[in-house]
Amino acid sequence: MNFESIKSGDEATVQEFEKQLGFDLPKDYKNFLIQNDGVKFVNYCHFYVNDLKQKVLIDVLYGVTGEKKYSIARKNNIFKDEIPKNSLLIGEDPGGTPILLICEGKNSGVYFFDNNYFFEGSSDEQNTYWLADTFTEFMNSLICDKE
Repeated sequence: MNFESIKSGDEATVQEFEKQLGFDLPKDYKNFLIQNDGVKFVNYCHFYVNDLKQKVLIDVLYGVTGEKKYSIARKNNIFKDEIPKNSLLIGEDPGGTPILLICEGKNSGVYFFDNNYFFEGSSDEQNTYWLADTFTEFMNSLICDKE
């Protein structure tokens, strides 16, 4: 396993969180939160952003009730005016650049949200890059060192 759970999740907590959000989470992501209330990656794991032609390390996936600095609610409250409706920041790279999950609509999927314009070419008009159609596809796309 390439990550450690910050805390074990439970179904009731995730269902309550969904009610607070006001929209349904994708089933695969919801199941992940039920099993793992946030995770830290223990090996160097990265994903590839095709549009940027870049590998990006992944550091953490946020949890519902875990550590405050990795709280989904806290992170999403900070960026609530910058992300689309019915979407959620679900994790980040080691520099704090978020991973975005759009939960509904024609653009649903997982995206890299370069909100700090770290990569050349990122701007106010283009700073969100598609990674996968589903959370499961995103997790399966991660490439991790074995050690």
